[in-house]
Amino acid sequence: MQEPTQFEQFLFCLQVFRLG
Repeated sequence: MQEPTQFEQFLFCLQVFRLG
């Protein structure tokens, strides 16, 4: 299982922020 990179974590947080 690959660890999420900082960039991927940032994109994920940004997505959640936009959805919320």
